[in-house]
Amino acid sequence: MPPSSVETGTASPLEPPDAAATKPAKKPRRTKHEGYEIVEVHRSQLQNAPYNPRIISDKARDRIRHNIRRVGLLEPLIWNKRTGNIVGGHQRLSIIDGLEGTKDYTLHVAQVDLDEKAEKEQNIALNNTEMQGEWDLEKLDALVRDPTVEIANTGFDVADIYQLFGNDPLTDRADDLMALADKFRGINERHVASHDKLADRDDSNFYSVVVFRSHEDRRAFTAALGLEDNRFVDGRFLIEKLGVDLEASKAALRAVEQAPCTADCDHCGREQPVDPAASEHVCIHCGQPFSLAGDDHSKSDQTPPAVDA
Repeated sequence: MPPSSVETGTASPLEPPDAAATKPAKKPRRTKHEGYEIVEVHRSQLQNAPYNPRIISDKARDRIRHNIRRVGLLEPLIWNKRTGNIVGGHQRLSIIDGLEGTKDYTLHVAQVDLDEKAEKEQNIALNNTEMQGEWDLEKLDALVRDPTVEIANTGFDVADIYQLFGNDPLTDRADDLMALADKFRGINERHVASHDKLADRDDSNFYSVVVFRSHEDRRAFTAALGLEDNRFVDGRFLIEKLGVDLEASKAALRAVEQAPCTADCDHCGREQPVDPAASEHVCIHCGQPFSLAGDDHSKSDQTPPAVDA
């Protein structure tokens, strides 16, 4: 009897022995969760959403421009074909306009098809910090210490580094640190140059940088005050949160600058200049009010007695 074709180890007479090996691999299906299509459009088809709530500082805009000029646009703008509005990428498009020097050009975009309600919701969602990740500071610290990484090309500057880490992870990278320091000084000089244009400020020294011993200390401080971590803080918020009487402190400082004598604070006992004509004073050290209780508190500058010739 001839051997059966179904015996173990034998091939079907209808298929060559290596048929299984020559079958093409099954093509993976495309995910059904892509909500966009990459298309090329003319710049004239893209219009800013009139309700777009996002704004940008000159400093942040300069950082984006620097990055686009250096490596190009690495992610497409999001454009709604149904309305013609940009959903994400208003600032980048404005910067590209400036770099091109014209609006007569084409570019690839991520085209979506949304109704007006969904478009507005996604305009917010795409920029919502509550829908974005946070830094793993240990890994970020390792990256900024990497000598192959140019800090100026990451979008950070000296102030950002100090704010993130509470100390300086670049101490062993003197060249990078000096370059960033020069850049930071240049920013400060521009602030000084615009002094006369700042109607609501007395001078350009309107900010302070607070440095902690560690990232943990900084996080504890921001948590205690209910501040969002890794963000610049409006001084007005801290004034209110800490209960600082700013006007009283200003008056005290003016008195310090004009005072002809000194006195000891009744609360902390520290000596300070005072105006003897004022009935009450605010201590420049502890912030508590005090008054001149008697001659023993006041130490007026005395003119030395004349000496007969």
